[in-house]
Amino acid sequence: MPFLNNIVQTINDNLRATSLKGSRFHDSQLYCIAKPTLVTYKDDVTKLVPVIFSDLKEIDVTADDQWDLMLYHRVISCNYVEARGFGNDNDIIERANMLMVVYADPERLNINQEDLSFLCVAGLPATRFNTTNADNPNANITGVIIPGTVNHNSFQVFSGEYQSTGYPLKPQSIYFSVQYTIETTANRNCLNCFDC
Repeated sequence: MPFLNNIVQTINDNLRATSLKGSRFHDSQLYCIAKPTLVTYKDDVTKLVPVIFSDLKEIDVTADDQWDLMLYHRVISCNYVEARGFGNDNDIIERANMLMVVYADPERLNINQEDLSFLCVAGLPATRFNTTNADNPNANITGVIIPGTVNHNSFQVFSGEYQSTGYPLKPQSIYFSVQYTIETTANRNCLNCFDC
């Protein structure tokens, strides 16, 4: 869906303004949408790692002790349905199944994994939103964010993100994922995807 990265940025802004605000979370990095990418390192080792692409540059968002907390989002899948009977017959509904992956140092943040996961879910915007594009103001997209399941099995989350059997994180590290859905509705006749 067009504007999905903008919607995720809105989620990050809301997290910073609500549940992840204050001095405790000052040294945090909240990234937008990452994609699993094969990266070859100097020692000719190739690994699958999450990477975001910003201004045509790759940014590796691998769990890093440089930050007290870091998170990124991934698009897992998208489902599309006609919105017939729910308003305009030209509307289409997208349900983007998303994953927020969170890494944190519990000692520096003075928080445990379960409490931090609650804060991440609580910080998801709870009201309907409207998104537009300045270049195409007729492309009005409305939507809602629906929280889902939190996976506290750090090894399982890490293995899923890195397709690796190794586990380099410290035993006390916080590493979990939050599944959520972004459900958006847009009129197919008012949206030119090249304007996004």
